[in-house]
Amino acid sequence: MAVFGSPDVGFVLLGGRSIAGDLTEIQDSFEVVLEETTPLGASDDTWASVGVRKYEGTLSGIYSDSGILTAFESTAVQPLMYALEGNTIGNEFVGIDAIRAVITRQATRDALHRLEASFKASTRMDKGVILSTHAARATASTTAGVDNAAATTAGGVAYLGASVLALGGYTNVVITVEDSANNSSFATIGTFTAITAVPASQRLEITGTIRRYTRTLATFNGSGSSESVTSAVGLARN
Repeated sequence: MAVFGSPDVGFVLLGGRSIAGDLTEIQDSFEVVLEETTPLGASDDTWASVGVRKYEGTLSGIYSDSGILTAFESTAVQPLMYALEGNTIGNEFVGIDAIRAVITRQATRDALHRLEASFKASTRMDKGVILSTHAARATASTTAGVDNAAATTAGGVAYLGASVLALGGYTNVVITVEDSANNSSFATIGTFTAITAVPASQRLEITGTIRRYTRTLATFNGSGSSESVTSAVGLARN
């Protein structure tokens, strides 16, 4: 049995901004809404699901006017991605299309100011696997294939967060999600919007069959040199 602690947090990306270095705590909760169905005359409670699921995530850290404050103050819907089990391909990641609900600031004597924000999902919470670790990559860079043991047929959701970009003369970089039946011959199943500036992030719906193996490909378009994109991609199969 593996156990994990603070040093194992692989990345936290909010709208593409890498904010793990400013955080001291992540707390998330997943709720299935239930309604009591206990009839008259029954001696034991009974409950039924009403078919509604809720997610809330709370991020806490050190107040920084150029760090998490910028990310937290945005009122736009922005993908939140985090990996609690390490920055490792195939390990778990959580992704949500996040709406910031509340910001709390705390100033205390003899301590650094604190900042906390809670987020709710505008669509849903997706839990899947890391396809691309949060690391720098150059053009035509593929990641190792992640083995799902079998194909699935109900599609999925991919998340992208890009925090650092050096185009080096190139026009943009496009990151795609690919699948394969044999971990050798791959085909594109999803394409993120071209990245021309960072921070950048996207939640991408993928439909239909996703074959057993999946990976990502980063392609810089145009011409140039010394190109690099630091990004992470996660995939949750339906």
